[in-house]
Amino acid sequence: MEVPDIIRVDGDAFSCCHSLRNATLASNTVVGEDATVLDDVDGVNGIRIENHAFSECSDLLYIFDTVEAIVIALRNRFNGLTLHSRIYYKSYNHLMTAEEFLSMIIIGENGELDPTGLQQDCLGMTALHILACSTVQCLGLYQVMIEKYPENLIVEDAWGDVPLLYAVWGDAPSDCSVTNQ
Repeated sequence: MEVPDIIRVDGDAFSCCHSLRNATLASNTVVGEDATVLDDVDGVNGIRIENHAFSECSDLLYIFDTVEAIVIALRNRFNGLTLHSRIYYKSYNHLMTAEEFLSMIIIGENGELDPTGLQQDCLGMTALHILACSTVQCLGLYQVMIEKYPENLIVEDAWGDVPLLYAVWGDAPSDCSVTNQ
């Protein structure tokens, strides 16, 4: 699911979305008509859900036991993960070139890589998983990502899946396939 910042999600919006995996919610998103936002539950905003939002999302429920836990996790999914967030939202800004992408992941004066490129979010996804889930595909971005973070090719997410599965599952164009050169 790639959506810009949504303010409200109706109670049955994700009914029967059994395989929903790549989703995030803005921190101010209200979920469901009868949702009550609670202040500061264990250091994060909590939500009490009195509807069926995400209740049939079996892939998300596999990781999080309750709808409330799903909502809290998705609202905080990219906290501290700059690269993940930038990749997730890239299709709403503009299609990045490989050069723009490279300049985004190189930080510091000595060319250090953004360390969040190796980290996993609450769904166990690396930045490469998120790139592979994107509806906007660009071979150049894959080439940069794999060159700079090759270890992410074999990192499994919370469901035990590697990034390549998402590219295939999302029917990425064949010119985005990764080949050895």
